[in-house]
Amino acid sequence: MTILGSLTICRMNDYIKNWESRPDEIKRMTENGIVPLAKDMDQGKDVDIPFLMGQVSGIIKDIKPAKQIVEDMVQEAVEMLRLGQTYLGKDSRL
Repeated sequence: MTILGSLTICRMNDYIKNWESRPDEIKRMTENGIVPLAKDMDQGKDVDIPFLMGQVSGIIKDIKPAKQIVEDMVQEAVEMLRLGQTYLGKDSRL
C-alpha cells in the first residue's frame, strides 16, 4: 500500500480498499510526489485513517485472552522439548 507515500502495511478498511482498486492512480500520484492520503485530507474528503501494522499481524485470526496465549505457548514448548528428546537417544549424557 503506497497511499501514505511509501509502501505500508495496514489494516484494510473501505477507504484503503477504494484506493487499492486504483493502482494506476496511486502510481501516477506518488511518482509526482503527491501522497494520496494527504491530498484527500487537504481536499476535506472523509478519510478513514488506516491502522498501521507489522507483517505478523496478517496471520492473526482470532483474539485470545493473555492466559490462553501463554498456556498455548507453554504447551507447544513442552511438545517441542519432548520431540527434541527423541532425537537424543538413550546414550546421551545430557
